[in-house]
Amino acid sequence: MSFRGFRDTPHRREGGPTRPQGRSDIVYLPPDGKVPPPDPIVREIEDGIQRAIADPLTLSKLQLNSEYPPRPGYGTKGNEVTLWANYFHITPDPNLVFYRYAIDVRPAASGRKLAQIVRLVLETPAVTSMAADLVTDFKSSIISREKLPLANNAIIIPVLYRDEQEDEPAEDATQYRARILYTNTLRVTQLIEYLTSTNFSQYDEKLPMIQALNILLNHYPMTSPDLVSRGGNRANRTFPLSNKASQPDKAHLHGAFYNSGRLIDFMDAFQKANGKSLSALNEVLHGIRGRTLHLPERRNRSGELIIRPKTIHSLARRGDGTDFPEARRPEIHSFGAGSKGVRFWLEPRQLGSKKKKRQQPGSAASLAGPARLISVYDYFLETYNIRDQRPDLPVINTGTRGSPIYVLAQVFEILPGQIHNGKLSPAQTQDMIKFAVRPPLKNAFSIVNQGADTVGLNPQRNTMITRFGISTARQLITVEGRILDQPNIMYRGNSSVKQFPGSWNMISTKFNVPGQRLRKWSYLLLSDKEVQETFPDVKSFQPVVNKLQAVLLDTGVLADAPLIGKIVRVDKDKTKDLDDVVKRAAGIFDLLYIILPEKDSRWYPVIKRLCDVEYGLQTICSVGSKLVAKKGQMHDQYGKALDQYLRNVAMKFNLKLGGTNHAVDNLRSSIINEDKTMVVGLDVTHPTGSSQVSPATAPSVAAMVASIDKGLGQWPATIQLQSRGGKEEIDSLDIMLKRHLRLWKLLGKHASFPENIIVYRDGISEGQYMKCLTEELPFMRKACREVYPKEMQEKNLPKITIIVVSKRHHTRFYPTEVQTADKNGNTPPCTIVDRCITDPYCFSFFLQPHSAIHGTARNAFYFVILDEVFSQRYKGKLPPKYKNIAEIVQDLTLHLSYLVGRATKGVRVCCPARYADLVCDRARCYLSQFYEPLSETSSVASGGSTMQATNKDVLVHERIRNTMFYI
Repeated sequence: MSFRGFRDTPHRREGGPTRPQGRSDIVYLPPDGKVPPPDPIVREIEDGIQRAIADPLTLSKLQLNSEYPPRPGYGTKGNEVTLWANYFHITPDPNLVFYRYAIDVRPAASGRKLAQIVRLVLETPAVTSMAADLVTDFKSSIISREKLPLANNAIIIPVLYRDEQEDEPAEDATQYRARILYTNTLRVTQLIEYLTSTNFSQYDEKLPMIQALNILLNHYPMTSPDLVSRGGNRANRTFPLSNKASQPDKAHLHGAFYNSGRLIDFMDAFQKANGKSLSALNEVLHGIRGRTLHLPERRNRSGELIIRPKTIHSLARRGDGTDFPEARRPEIHSFGAGSKGVRFWLEPRQLGSKKKKRQQPGSAASLAGPARLISVYDYFLETYNIRDQRPDLPVINTGTRGSPIYVLAQVFEILPGQIHNGKLSPAQTQDMIKFAVRPPLKNAFSIVNQGADTVGLNPQRNTMITRFGISTARQLITVEGRILDQPNIMYRGNSSVKQFPGSWNMISTKFNVPGQRLRKWSYLLLSDKEVQETFPDVKSFQPVVNKLQAVLLDTGVLADAPLIGKIVRVDKDKTKDLDDVVKRAAGIFDLLYIILPEKDSRWYPVIKRLCDVEYGLQTICSVGSKLVAKKGQMHDQYGKALDQYLRNVAMKFNLKLGGTNHAVDNLRSSIINEDKTMVVGLDVTHPTGSSQVSPATAPSVAAMVASIDKGLGQWPATIQLQSRGGKEEIDSLDIMLKRHLRLWKLLGKHASFPENIIVYRDGISEGQYMKCLTEELPFMRKACREVYPKEMQEKNLPKITIIVVSKRHHTRFYPTEVQTADKNGNTPPCTIVDRCITDPYCFSFFLQPHSAIHGTARNAFYFVILDEVFSQRYKGKLPPKYKNIAEIVQDLTLHLSYLVGRATKGVRVCCPARYADLVCDRARCYLSQFYEPLSETSSVASGGSTMQATNKDVLVHERIRNTMFYI
């Protein structure tokens, strides 16, 4: 079990000291000051399995029983180190047996309602006597340590729904039928045998057993009233609630939680920190749960307040009320209007109607009289005698787009313990980083002293784990790690550069390969009346342009002098002026350098959509504040900082012009240097938690990048919409891959297609690995069959290797010695772990190529699900300095992590995966009118369209389609 870490609390916890202990205050040590060695039994099992794999007879048996290629060995290169891992030992009783049951609820329910239905099921007489032996995910599964006495292994339990705090169901409560069905039996002895045996017996229950253990371990935090748990079965995403009230004039989101309290205070504080943008306010409010204060309170028999939560859908906006007849739809003065600018139809109440006076406005019922239009302001005044004290604040909609329910902000109170799933504003992001970015020493300390108790690993608090026969250690485990050599970076003329841990300096060097000459280019300054200008006119910007021109020439970019630029005034209510300027520029220039008024400007996605998709104009954007001197900065300091910043900008110029910024010398002795291997990056992006549209309207997007030659400098990209939102498997892969195979010949000037294709696949979880092989790999092979000549196919070419890249896992490593730690107490760059916590049968490893500037370093996890390239290319003969294929793949992945062309440092994930991620980000810009349809700019830019997105919306203009437009 892995843990990320918790904020320290003043309360003493069992299991460790009350404050961090470590050498030189950067390295964690347990209370006794001793670092235990990695478990020798684990090492013995790993080595035994490797010896068995080396035996052809047992290897063939493993290949028959395994879905993935066998581990080709463990790495030996680099300096060996012992590291802490944020894992605890958990030991189940070998005789423990799990009986697994599926829950199916009808009519269908989801989320909190489904969880409450499952709670009600567990309280029924048919189940309550066995509740002490049951754990559940409150969604679809029940795990029992005893087999339930069910006739025909199934039972249907009817329940009347009631809210969590209610004593009894309402008169009109919905009746649900929950079917509990026995599915299978899971025996811990079989898991232990699989983990310790070298006979390669097939074990098909690995993932179900992991799920069962997760459900058991997560049951405690999910049922504890003072904890908030998220992430399904992930027991390591659990947060203790605090009763301390947060100050509204400080961070609005601490640890990605909403502050509880009055909504008007939240709205005031948000707008004070983030400006008056209604679209930004609308996005952050979406999904907030709260209670209304204008209705009479209800309490249960225990005197507890019964809360019927309401969820904010959006601010009031034009187009609300699509479920109503057109003549009876609300009238909204403008997006985010106040209570006097929102009117709805108040219908006369029918005789005998059970609708009560407390019904809230959308299309509400009046006591008497004809139907009439009434403002939200007047409705609350007449019905509840509540005068809106803040008519300047937007009205909120707690219903739906089709059937809105309008509520005053002053009568809405945010409930505590809510996690924010959407995108954070720049101010919120800074506050979040200040709060969450913590060094390894503090994280390790809080995991041991607070984390274990919080997730229920203390048997005194969580009696369920004792009842199930689970014992836990209270100390982090140690693992074997290695520090690999940092790749050697080369620039033009094979010149090396001065390198630092995880980074290097490119001063006095020129890019490895210059791009095409930039003859016609200019600049554009965006002026937003809501943001203070950094450059009031073109003349004030001229010194920066002159400096940029000098830097471009100094770094080897072939750029003529830019033509005089201009300023364009942008306004949230219209984009026509910007559209006109960009359209004219596209007919004149090859590239436009655009200065944005602020970071995370709402104009960035508009610009990228117009320039990339509509007009085919290369653009590079900077924020104005990055180009001016900071307060108190001396002239020479400013000059040095500006030079460094513009050199980073120059990297983007050269890449967009088709150049190669730098090379990794180590790759010259790899399979890449044969110029017969294409490297591919794949990723998928989905609507975020803050997206206020259905997956059909805001679809998922697949992105592919691929190299064109052995230089690995240029990576053209392809974007395709998925057939449905939320789908992880890429269903248009054949179309995408065929395009890149043709670009390999066209742009790479090759006479034939690549013999090898190495795919780094990002964006899928462990449970989807097999789907990648069964659903995506056939599309790849189909693409190859359709373009490869017969003679290559007869040689079984191309060979394909697929390596899954995982960024969003929770495994972290901490150094055990000062000598192997960086200045922040992190593991140094090029740290790799492939033992102790990886599957001994399958080929996987954790790699941290980069140096973490702040907080705790995050590694990437790589899992090889198919290998035809390395296993066949190096069968029987390894290159010098390598002992096995594992080392070859690990080295290649590390070297690719130092190839991202817009950085002078190693990055967390390898180059193809990082580029595919950037392409997904760019696709979200193109689809901003679908992902964020309520923003002022996107709604105007799209003409308020409600059409579904199509591939045309993400089809990059042919003028720049084959370039690295996404940089």
